[in-house]
Amino acid sequence: DKFGKLKFILPAMVVWTISGVSGFFLNDIYAILTSRAIFGMATAFIMTGASALLGDYYSRGGFNRRENALSLQGFFCAVGGAVFISIAGFVSSYSWRYPFLVYGLGILITLMAIIYLFEPRKFKFYNHTKIEAKTNYWQFFPIYFIGFFIMVVYYISPTQLPYYIEEHLGLDPKYIGISMSVSALCYGFFSLSYRYIIKFLSIKTIYVLTLFIVSCSF
Repeated sequence: DKFGKLKFILPAMVVWTISGVSGFFLNDIYAILTSRAIFGMATAFIMTGASALLGDYYSRGGFNRRENALSLQGFFCAVGGAVFISIAGFVSSYSWRYPFLVYGLGILITLMAIIYLFEPRKFKFYNHTKIEAKTNYWQFFPIYFIGFFIMVVYYISPTQLPYYIEEHLGLDPKYIGISMSVSALCYGFFSLSYRYIIKFLSIKTIYVLTLFIVSCSF
């Protein structure tokens, strides 16, 4: 917020593209792991910055407007993930290197971001004469922990599913992408439905139900 979000998002997108595609050219497992670590850090910058930027774009017009925008963001992220995972699963049947080339689309996305994204004006909704109280972040620790736990559980499946499909079921690698895209599509569907679900269920109830469903799926 202090320096501007695009100053971090755009370089992160460049790093994301380069580190993603680099797996196609690398032969050493440690080099690939290093590139994936860099890729993960770039992803963190992009996801956090994009969500914050979207919140700024829709900061006026009421909470529901921003909520709907974030819901649509979740939907399109999931659908995009499902499409590209399916493509990666299909091309992996020819070579394990080909899925890395999918990240080359980051070049086009980065160019579009440079053209269309802008740094929003800063709107101050508080009194400058008041001294802001120091935020106690420890009170949010349970929320952070739940978010961390959900992401860990969510990404355990993609690490084990390919081995199960190939070694135990004996299926073609393209089914790996299809099976993983189903999860992404469900994620997108419920992201789009959140605006309607929140009218009937509290946030706490939604968390409890979704965690229960996740545990049942495992």
